[in-house]
Amino acid sequence: MIRRRAVTVSTSNADDAAYRALRDVAIATEDIPDARVVGGQMVGLLVTAFPTGPAIIRRTADADAAVSTQVAASGALHTAFIAAGYQPKRGSRYESEDGRAIDVLVPSDNRFRQVELGGRGFDAVPGLRLIFAADPILIDLDVTLRMTRGCT
Repeated sequence: MIRRRAVTVSTSNADDAAYRALRDVAIATEDIPDARVVGGQMVGLLVTAFPTGPAIIRRTADADAAVSTQVAASGALHTAFIAAGYQPKRGSRYESEDGRAIDVLVPSDNRFRQVELGGRGFDAVPGLRLIFAADPILIDLDVTLRMTRGCT
């Protein structure tokens, strides 16, 4: 397993919300082996943890989590996100009243599509099975937020 420490600074209120949502994903998936952070935030975290020279860090306003179809069908993340103050929205998106947002994605064999697992809809994305075939890269992240009110 690869483990790195990274330090970064939030650049906007949207960035604050995305990092706080990332924390919520990390807490909810801590004991789930078939869960990974993906999308724009993952790219930014990897560039921060493994700097390769001048780069513009990709920013995003939400956290994207990929989970196996078994994890999605179990409802465990749904329960965890509700307990963390999120409300389910369209598809597999969760939003909180304070601006945090999480999208949950599942693997698809060959095309982008909607699937129903455990009574909930999910966006199925090709290529996600590959990320579960390798050990996760763990990044211990220290973020300085712009607005600390309401953060824990």
